[in-house]
Amino acid sequence: MNEKQLSDAEAQQEANMAFFNKTGGPFFPQVSDFRLGFAGATLRDVFAAEAMSAIIAGNLASGAVVADGDPERVAESALIFADALLAARGAK
Repeated sequence: MNEKQLSDAEAQQEANMAFFNKTGGPFFPQVSDFRLGFAGATLRDVFAAEAMSAIIAGNLASGAVVADGDPERVAESALIFADALLAARGAK
């Protein structure tokens, strides 16, 4: 591997690790070579979907329409919870 290829591979690995650190990586990891990247849902996506389900269920149980009729607010809240879960995992 020449110096340019090595530099490119290191840059790709750095980008993949940044992606992994932000999203928790793939939910069903199937690729062991970081240079190939990932496909599908991330752990952040799954955490957000679970949080969104809980938020909606809580609102419906209390008789409210989904976050006062604002689905964007529900989505933003779900991502906040997902990011908190990812941060808590990293704190261990």
